[in-house]
Amino acid sequence: MKPLIKLFQIPIVKLTVHTILIIGLFVNMYNLYGWYQVRSQTNENKDTLISLIQQNSESQSELGYYSSEIYKEKYAKSNGFKNEGEDVIDTSLTETNDTNVTNYIPNIEKRVLSNPEKWFTCFFGAIDPNTKDNYANFDSSTIVASCR
Repeated sequence: MKPLIKLFQIPIVKLTVHTILIIGLFVNMYNLYGWYQVRSQTNENKDTLISLIQQNSESQSELGYYSSEIYKEKYAKSNGFKNEGEDVIDTSLTETNDTNVTNYIPNIEKRVLSNPEKWFTCFFGAIDPNTKDNYANFDSSTIVASCR
């Protein structure tokens, strides 16, 4: 055992052993970094696979709808086709009875409050001049909203 100890006391052997240990450490770190990259790439690929599986299931459900008889009939009717024995009524040339009907929307003018009226309404909960409702029946958030 003594000759082995004497061997490691020689400076060139010490340098060689330390160099081999340091090189081994760097090689090990390089391998670990490579494994880390492979693992992170694998995780990214798993995420991509999950999203592709979801897209595939959505595409399968769309394919099921587009190949169904309901869609085929709807598509055919929208392009002017009809079923056997079915009569198509053209309603584009018929008159409607309600040609003189107007949509009446009443014009409600809202009175704009002056600055002193806004402050009075804010602090004392005065009556709204537009609806004549008393703000005392509402919560404080309604009164604060009137201050804006």
